[in-house]
Formats: sequence, C-alpha cells, structure tokens
Amino acid sequence: MIAKSDVENILAKYFGETTDRDTIQRVSDEIAGLTQEWELLDLSADLMGFTLSVTCTDICYLAEHIERGEEIRLFRRRKTPEKIIA
Repeated sequence: MIAKSDVENILAKYFGETTDRDTIQRVSDEIAGLTQEWELLDLSADLMGFTLSVTCTDICYLAEHIERGEEIRLFRRRKTPEKIIA
C-alpha cells in the first residue's frame, strides 16, 4: 500500500497552489485505496448519539487536539467494501 502522505506530497508538488488541500486529500484517498475500505467520519456530526465537544478537553484526547487547531481525521472501516466501477 502506498503511504497516503507520500501521495499527498506528490499531488501538492504536481498541482501546486492551484488545487485546494481538500481536493488533494480526496484524490490521495482514492489513489491509496482508503475510500474502498474506509470511510471518513465527520467529526462535526452526531456520532452514535454523542457530539464531539471541545469543552471536554480535560478528558477527551481528540477534543484537546481539535481545540489546539490540529487537523484530526477519523476513519471507520466499512462493513463491506464498495465496488468501484470504472
């Protein structure tokens, strides 16, 4: 498997400033095969009845890092991988 960070670096160099970071991440996800087996969870959405809150920084590792402005991406393995039709 290709390291996703390596793919992102190559795409960023190739496309330069003409392409935003989200687009580069989506393309690198496709190249690295992450979207077939894994899905990116939206941390702003309600997850299993709980909402991620930055007010729980004393007990919540993720919230502490989010509060610092760090980028956190959380993936969940899909129950059945999607089939990609070319």
